[in-house]
Amino acid sequence: MGYHIDPGAGGHLQAYRWTSADGLKNLGVLGTGKSSLAMAVSGDGNVVVGQSSGEAFRWTQSGMQSVSDWLTSNGVIVTPIISTASGVNDDGSVVVGELLKQGAYIARVSKIGTGLITVLDLQDSLASLAQGISAFQSSNIIINGAHDRPMSHHVSEGKNTVWLSGNWSYDDRNTRDGMLGLAEISGGHNFGPAQVNISLGKTWYRKNLIRNGKIDSYGNYVMVEGIIPIPIDSGLYATIGTYYQWGDSDIHRSYINSGARDTSKASPDMDTWSARVRVDWESALTIASIQFSPYVDLSYIHSHLDSYTETGGGFPAHFNSRNKKNTELHAGFNMEIPLFTTSFQLVTNIEVAHRFDHEDARISGKILGLSSFDLLDHKYDPTWVKGGVGVEGKLGIGKVSLTLNGTTEGEMPSAWFLTSYQIVF
Repeated sequence: MGYHIDPGAGGHLQAYRWTSADGLKNLGVLGTGKSSLAMAVSGDGNVVVGQSSGEAFRWTQSGMQSVSDWLTSNGVIVTPIISTASGVNDDGSVVVGELLKQGAYIARVSKIGTGLITVLDLQDSLASLAQGISAFQSSNIIINGAHDRPMSHHVSEGKNTVWLSGNWSYDDRNTRDGMLGLAEISGGHNFGPAQVNISLGKTWYRKNLIRNGKIDSYGNYVMVEGIIPIPIDSGLYATIGTYYQWGDSDIHRSYINSGARDTSKASPDMDTWSARVRVDWESALTIASIQFSPYVDLSYIHSHLDSYTETGGGFPAHFNSRNKKNTELHAGFNMEIPLFTTSFQLVTNIEVAHRFDHEDARISGKILGLSSFDLLDHKYDPTWVKGGVGVEGKLGIGKVSLTLNGTTEGEMPSAWFLTSYQIVF
């Protein structure tokens, strides 16, 4: 396989193929062209690819045709100029090479999928899935969002409490683009040595991917917390908690196939568990009726996404399972400021957070019928600042709380609004 000067073709270079049965065989040219160059042969020896007169060709025993015509005859609309074909797989169903001014491409006709895609667009579509397991962002907003002030739900010994919470978050940090919601019902009883709270909730998360792809995640969780007085000081409390979350994701990975948007889909399961230890010093300092309550909070989160295989589209892929682990330390203080003669008070919060794991888990798998991939997930800024402001006070038979929060960096959402209503009896 290669090229030679064919005297019968006016001395022009011509692609050839040699076999022990037929010897040297001229493969011809495309259309009215005068020259051709063979660049690769399939593993079974039945398909040769190369270039003829500035256009990629694919040769079989039926003759030479352009790669564009090969794709078109199999239902693919080809818009770019396919200038070279430099490689072919074992059975000739996959051809690779260069597009004119558009970089490397992969073309194939198979039962798995059919189409034409640039290597860059394929890589971008895979990388768009590499920015974290969506369940993990739900986990962060549960611990450091809906439950970031556990002492606000603390009641006197012997008392019971129930409350409803809702959270809406927006995330545009770095290249992320998504929204997250949370709804929760909780109840607790103060036994004296400890107050035990149990929460049941649902989360939903939408992440927008490139080419109008998306991830929609839906989860349920149960959380158990214990608030324990520390006898060193009347205002010291330790909060120890754990929770488990389970759900699934609808993943639509989109890319450009033959000039048009194409999508491969999957719905993998996922689960998350977490442990948390926190110490609050309630009303440690009071200045001009402003109460300052410092705290330190350490949490560990482990998320798992099952392996899955996409369906549909010209270039579906199999993704290996992923495990993501994260340990975070938060330190800051809450402030409570009475609002004139009303039953409401202004509540504010400022904290510094540090993540000990700077990178996400790797994302790996295989494009079905093609090659494997192994990509490093996004690297996050390990330290960031979070702030919040809101109002809290008596409304009807209970207490209402409304807060707006935001962060500077990290994997937490950019901003979120939290509301809750609590009744004590």
